[in-house]
Amino acid sequence: MNAMKQLVDRYVPLKGLLWILMALPLLFSCSGKGSSKGGGLFGATGKPLEMVVVLPEGYDSEALRDSVKQALGMPMMVLPQNEPLLTVMMTGERDFSQMFKSLRNILYITIDKERYTSPSIGISRDQFAGGQLLIHARAESLESIYRLLDLKGRSIADMIYKEELVRLSHAFDQTYSSEVAKLMKEQIGGWTIRVNTDLEYTHTGDHFLWASDQGVKGRTDFFAYTYPYEGPQSLELDRIIAVRDSVLQQNVAGAHEGSYMSTEHRVPQVVRHVEANGIPRTEVRGLWAMVGDMMGGPFVLHAINDEANKRVLVVEMVVYYPGGPKKNLMLLAESQLYTLEAAE
Repeated sequence: MNAMKQLVDRYVPLKGLLWILMALPLLFSCSGKGSSKGGGLFGATGKPLEMVVVLPEGYDSEALRDSVKQALGMPMMVLPQNEPLLTVMMTGERDFSQMFKSLRNILYITIDKERYTSPSIGISRDQFAGGQLLIHARAESLESIYRLLDLKGRSIADMIYKEELVRLSHAFDQTYSSEVAKLMKEQIGGWTIRVNTDLEYTHTGDHFLWASDQGVKGRTDFFAYTYPYEGPQSLELDRIIAVRDSVLQQNVAGAHEGSYMSTEHRVPQVVRHVEANGIPRTEVRGLWAMVGDMMGGPFVLHAINDEANKRVLVVEMVVYYPGGPKKNLMLLAESQLYTLEAAE
């Protein structure tokens, strides 16, 4: 209990977040890492989840701008307070200057009745900068573009979010916590994960690993644990959350006597099926709360069918930043789950 209480009580500044976010353009231009190869291009600029929308010549109107805002203005999923998922800038095609061309995420809208007979979405990479995602929205008419944005806005936002996760995950290719990697091997076995070196305060239990950065301005905690696989129902939401609550109650005590971490059940969890490094994963997003205390925040976990060991592996990130914006902390935390791989 003393070791667990130290994890709650001790705090150090979060150094890694700003360093990683500032280093991303250099990472892309020098190594070509990210979701694509940058070749000899300069690295894409801009902040994570920032994008520019290029509006076609002759169609730049308030109505089209409002349509773009509505299509891409959704909040990030399952945060305590609403935060917009994307930071969207817009420019006309004539004003699409080098400043905009260097940005990491671009949505380029084209209307041409001679070239297109129906609306479509396409992507290209590294057209103007290394590590850049360029999404093309093409249609034969303005009305078709309105329909396309309405139907595909969520998909466009998801493309950009997944791209940012992959980009950020490559920040841990060379620099990561060797201590957490070692404990992952010892406590879980069969898997490796690369997490931020700031996650330096650790606690272990029976097939359980907890690492925390104890940051003052934005705190991130990582958990890994397993439970038996007993069929497809083992990866259903009710089972995942029941195991989560049991494991965290046993292993993650709060600062006050009798307090412990649990799922906030008053807010529904969101379940999706994703894949990374060739591994199918059940993704669950929700909010956590400290029973018997006032702490809480968002979490995201990946549950994996570890067939070789007849068990379910769960890797999870939780964020605590009372009163502050959590979007970028969650993005960075979640990206580390995408480094999970089967050990060689």
